Amino acid sequence: VGLIAKLLKRYAKKYDTTVVAVSSFTPGPPQKGRRRARPTMQNLRESRDLDHHADGILLMWRPKEDSSDRELIIDKGRGGMTGAVTLAFTGQYLTFQEMP
Repeated sequence: VGLIAKLLKRYAKKYDTTVVAVSSFTPGPPQKGRRRARPTMQNLRESRDLDHHADGILLMWRPKEDSSDRELIIDKGRGGMTGAVTLAFTGQYLTFQEMP
């Protein structure tokens, strides 16, 4: 993972373009009596390498199992800004829109 992240960063600089790497992971099994934990960069394997090479890390999470809404978590941003945005799924257009 570290080598791939390093090569993608080098490619982006060489060709002056944006490179987006997409991955998915499944958190560990839920523990009895505890709600699902919000994902963080530490949930990614070898996240130190990703953290070192990535300009930004975004995580998408569904806080409620019975809802189509998602939370877009900005875990690392180039300008240092982090936070979360709640998104609503629009099935008619297969898109997500920021909730007011």
